[in-house]
Amino acid sequence: MNDKSNFLIERSKFLIEGSLIGTKSAIDFEAYQSLIIIQDGGNFIINMKVQCRDSKVSIKNSSSLEISSNGGEMVLRNTFLNNKFGSVLQKGNIYLNSGSSIINYINSTFNIFSNIYSSGDKNTNFTNNGSVFISNSDPIKVESPFINFGKLKTDFKQTLYLTSYNQQNGSTFNLQDESVLVSNQPLQMDGGMLYGNATFNTSIMHSFGMLGSFNDTCYIYINGDYTMSQYGVIYILINSLEDFTQIFIRDTAILKGDLEVKISNKISSKNLKQLNVVNFGDLDKYSNAFKRVRFRTFDPETGLEMEGNNCAQSISTDRSLSVLFRDCESPLSNSAIIGFCIGLVGTAVIVGAVYKYRKKITSTFNNNRVILKIKKRKTSDDEEFNNNNNNNNNGESNNMVSLDILGDNNNYNNENNISVISGDDNNNNNNNNMGVDLINNDNNNNSQEITQPPPLSPSPHY
Repeated sequence: MNDKSNFLIERSKFLIEGSLIGTKSAIDFEAYQSLIIIQDGGNFIINMKVQCRDSKVSIKNSSSLEISSNGGEMVLRNTFLNNKFGSVLQKGNIYLNSGSSIINYINSTFNIFSNIYSSGDKNTNFTNNGSVFISNSDPIKVESPFINFGKLKTDFKQTLYLTSYNQQNGSTFNLQDESVLVSNQPLQMDGGMLYGNATFNTSIMHSFGMLGSFNDTCYIYINGDYTMSQYGVIYILINSLEDFTQIFIRDTAILKGDLEVKISNKISSKNLKQLNVVNFGDLDKYSNAFKRVRFRTFDPETGLEMEGNNCAQSISTDRSLSVLFRDCESPLSNSAIIGFCIGLVGTAVIVGAVYKYRKKITSTFNNNRVILKIKKRKTSDDEEFNNNNNNNNNGESNNMVSLDILGDNNNYNNENNISVISGDDNNNNNNNNMGVDLINNDNNNNSQEITQPPPLSPSPHY
């Protein structure tokens, strides 16, 4: 459509599947009680003024709507703008009048580079279930109430004016470095996660959800009150003694929820070190500093996490809650991990040695004849003993009683009941020895040697 073109749609369905590009004109594009559908990759680029009354505009199936900064603007009166699996690039202003709303559905993107004005009627709103990105070097205003079920993100150093903001379960709101959020009403957190590096020139009502992040350190300054219910959670990430999340509340803080602190195992301090992580102008006299404080430890190199931290504890005053570090070793430190691994290896070696020893004893009983030599002890004088010794040298064994016991598998499998094992019956050079031979290894050529296990070394401490 060229300059001075007029395009009126009344009680009709207008379908855009290709590209429709309109240039700036005095009277541009107007729809009344109509349905405008951009679908199947269609593209509607607005370089003019588009007015829709009692109508519906839908962007579907990978299609796009672009409101250019070159004279493009969109005026909605009792009209719905629905982005369903498409994308909107808003570089020109949108005006929402009574009964009008914008819905950004799941898996849809809406980029706000200009203002969204409202007539002030409470019947207007912007509901996000998909992804919304806000960016402009100048401040951006969204005067319609904003309800977030999806992802909302601002550019760096972005100033954003919101008439009201409500965050629901499953949503995220990330205000990047040095952003400023201004609102006439307290921000309402009913779920999701609010985090970033920003100043909030408003109060925050934190009913559910999380303030802060475990993935990035945050700097949050609340230029007002902060009211936290028993179901709210604040996340504090401590990467080092210099890089950690800090929250400042200028006025009164009501802290009835939980504080969760995640600490890097790389932190070490030889002296006591105190980090003020939550600071407030005044603590409500009817609330304590948090219902519960929980610590976690993580390794930034491996991502391994575990409950607790041996080096940190929380302390609270009437102006802050702090994390106090003392000189100790983190449970996920390298030496602790190495000690734990050595303990496991040592245990495995001990178990292996005991198993091998038992197996060898069992094999000896199962495969060899056990010969028990019971030697009759003489209690005569030296002459009788010498005569007996001479007789033994002549091959006589009158004082020897031999009892052969066959190693039966059924009877000798109990490796814990070993009594005596003698030498070979063919060797008669030691018949003058009295008592019972336990193990005769020097002159025994046929029996298997049973090896005693080495002494067990003490388990390493970990």
